[in-house]
Amino acid sequence: MKKIILLFLLTVFITAGFAQDLITNKDIVMMKTSKMSDDIILAKISSSTCDFDLSTSGILELKNAKVPDKIVREMLNASPPKEVMTNDDVTNMHQAKISTPIILAKIDVTEHNFDVSPEGLIKLTTAKVPKNIVKKMMDVPTGKSSSNGVSGSSKKENTSSGKILRFDEIENASLSKTYDGYIAKDGSVFMKGDKIALKFPTKDGRVFQYIYEQKGLSSRTNLSPKYSNTELEIIGALAGKEDLFGSKKFKYARVIAMGEGLVTGVIIEIENAIASGEVKSKVISENEALETIKKAKDKFDLGLITKEEYEKVRKEMRQYIK
Repeated sequence: MKKIILLFLLTVFITAGFAQDLITNKDIVMMKTSKMSDDIILAKISSSTCDFDLSTSGILELKNAKVPDKIVREMLNASPPKEVMTNDDVTNMHQAKISTPIILAKIDVTEHNFDVSPEGLIKLTTAKVPKNIVKKMMDVPTGKSSSNGVSGSSKKENTSSGKILRFDEIENASLSKTYDGYIAKDGSVFMKGDKIALKFPTKDGRVFQYIYEQKGLSSRTNLSPKYSNTELEIIGALAGKEDLFGSKKFKYARVIAMGEGLVTGVIIEIENAIASGEVKSKVISENEALETIKKAKDKFDLGLITKEEYEKVRKEMRQYIK
């Protein structure tokens, strides 16, 4: 009880006596070095005028001084960096071993101009930037982003239908734009955040022919057969361009996905992958729809699902039955 009262009085003292102080990184490090509790330091930050250096080098100095992540996050909220973050800043922070939560927190409160073009994404994955950071960079609109709603444009606006790539629009698609999804020739829809089901490799029966890991701007490795019958998470879609017989150029769609055990993003030449059977089409045949309804009916008759659940399946599958 005495310790609680002492802590309360110390907090009041600091808050009342130094509320108008201007504090910097040096003050935070000094308080931490003197073994002041994290709660007191957090209270000091919230009650003071702050002028923190939260550049990559500034955060690295805090890390080396063993300032906890929760304090650095509070510093970011209290004194957002005035810099504009780029891919290089993210890569440098990751290579300096700054924690992922801190990098994400800095993205939340800082202006940014990320390059999420195919080349930009390839460089990020080659630098082994964690996939949750890459996804965050793709999600946020250009400008200031914040999880608490401080943003020039919302995430909802950033994921408008104008960011969906369609098969019949590929020729006019931007090569530098990352789309939130792709609608294939057969009507299959592959959206960011969804799962994409891989089947079996078709290149000599050993590796996937149209699915590969991009190791660099000019280096790629066909995906191993160990990923047969697995699912990857879609993180976006791109339009690509290749030479046909060394002269005529054509555009094609690529879906980018990530999964467990993969260091870099996986590139899927989606139309070829569907046609070859390496990727499962999301279009349901009439026979598949009828079989799904039959299985649902059997489960309902056995009391394994409710009538409402059965009716929901039947309604969803009805559209595929001519």
